[in-house]
Amino acid sequence: MTARKESKSGNDKEVEKEVVVSHKDTITLEVLQVIKDAQSQHGLKHGDYHRYRGYCSRRLKRIRKSLGFVQATGSKSKSTFHAKKITNEVVFEAAKNKKDPIRYLYIPLMTAERAWSYAMALKQEANTEPRKRFHLIRRLFKAVKNAEELERLCNEEPTKCDARTKLESQAYCAYLTGIFYFETEKWTKAQEYLKKAQAIYVKLCEAISDDDTSVHYRQRVDELKPTLRYCAFNIGEQGVGAQDFIANLKFDTPQIEDDILASKLDQLILQTREKQAVTLSEVVWLGKSIAVKQEKIRAFLLSVQEMEVLDSPKVSQLEKLLFECRDCIQVLRDANQEKSALYYYLLYLRLYLTCQRNLLLIKNSQNPSDLIRLYEIIITSLNEIKSLPLEQYFAIDEGLETFLQEIDAQIVAYKAFRCYYIGKVGKLSWKESVALLHRSAQYCAQCLNNKFLKEQMKEELKQLQAKADADKFTIYANSLIAESGETKAPENKGALKPLIERLDEYVEDSSLASGSANLVHFPPKFRPIPCKPLFFDLALNHIHFPSLEEEVASPKAGGLTGFVKGWLSGGWRK
Repeated sequence: MTARKESKSGNDKEVEKEVVVSHKDTITLEVLQVIKDAQSQHGLKHGDYHRYRGYCSRRLKRIRKSLGFVQATGSKSKSTFHAKKITNEVVFEAAKNKKDPIRYLYIPLMTAERAWSYAMALKQEANTEPRKRFHLIRRLFKAVKNAEELERLCNEEPTKCDARTKLESQAYCAYLTGIFYFETEKWTKAQEYLKKAQAIYVKLCEAISDDDTSVHYRQRVDELKPTLRYCAFNIGEQGVGAQDFIANLKFDTPQIEDDILASKLDQLILQTREKQAVTLSEVVWLGKSIAVKQEKIRAFLLSVQEMEVLDSPKVSQLEKLLFECRDCIQVLRDANQEKSALYYYLLYLRLYLTCQRNLLLIKNSQNPSDLIRLYEIIITSLNEIKSLPLEQYFAIDEGLETFLQEIDAQIVAYKAFRCYYIGKVGKLSWKESVALLHRSAQYCAQCLNNKFLKEQMKEELKQLQAKADADKFTIYANSLIAESGETKAPENKGALKPLIERLDEYVEDSSLASGSANLVHFPPKFRPIPCKPLFFDLALNHIHFPSLEEEVASPKAGGLTGFVKGWLSGGWRK
């Protein structure tokens, strides 16, 4: 038993280290994440509310003891209870005493959780013992009172809690109050408080870009939907105009009617944006905020921002960023985050940096034949950007459609450059070269009417179109000149014959007086000559010889002497 208690205590301490978030100027208490992490690690995965209640009691004891805020006076053998109320002065003067003020906020939070878990355990037992339902309601009432105390500590002035902590404490208090009225079957009040909690959690989910945190808000919103429908059903049974409530529940997200609460949400969004702008804890891409937790990725994104400020970055800088980008992508792969928005954002950055590096190489290249390969790499990279599954992570709105149309416009523009250099540099026939230059001019004309291209790119395309038209007519003219030269060649064809073939013709040939006269064909042409015949003796196969059977002597019979010799030599043994 002792070893088991120690292991529990060790696990509890680990949880405490994970959830404590405090700063010098402000205090941030992520209420929902704290309780969800504690619940998942201490029994609620299996519905064991008694285990979770025991954890809350042990943690309360440790917190009070570490803060010196115990409620017992006297000796251990004879102690008396003396209640100590937590006030704002106690909480926010704790820093002067070198104590963490956030731990004072854990006291009402853990007390409320302990009462709530006891109530849920009694709810399970109330199916067989109806009298326990009264005890359940008393425990929920106690949980509501402690949640109200937490809300008061976070919202009353003077306070150092940020807007997020204030909103989370209000949502937590509204949630427990709604559950209390739900169990006491006061449907209208239950609907009012639960709807308030749902509205706050929806707005928090929109304001916080951290996926690990926002998932708890979404889960809580999903948990509240069936409870709100049940309240609406019971309100409708009583005829208290529930049709409008049900209609609102089916469609848009709940609106916050309290102006003070709405202003706090605006303040939360502003604080979050300022904090993330300093620490680069999120990036905004295609209208969506993406949380960045890994320090290595943050450093890489800061390097990208510094590179974009430069007017003329170097190829070495871009290549260094490409290597860093590959390392950051590998970090997410090792963490099994290959299906996150941040992973696809890094893939986009890798392809974007590849395009920028190749454009810089094109600008500095002296060999036109190398440009074809560079433009092909750019077009391939843009096609890969277009093939990313962005619809799964970003809303299909005007921003995403505009982004994809810009990529399409750039692909067509770079195809115009590629066709021009293939037709100009490639070793093709004049017809193929003219066709490619004509296609390049068509691409340019198509891009000049596209509103998604930058003006600088359009100016370059205008120049390319003029060059393509000029080079097209130049190649066509050169081909006509080459064909006319081929038709005039037969007039002097006699001068090209060797002298041995035109001895009966007189042609003025100045090369005869020089040492390079064309006298004979060399090497000489081959001509057929007769070969030595081959003889095959095939007559023997057709000759019939006479029979020699008569000449063969008939065998003679052996005499008595031969028989005796054979018997003496061992022939009798046969």
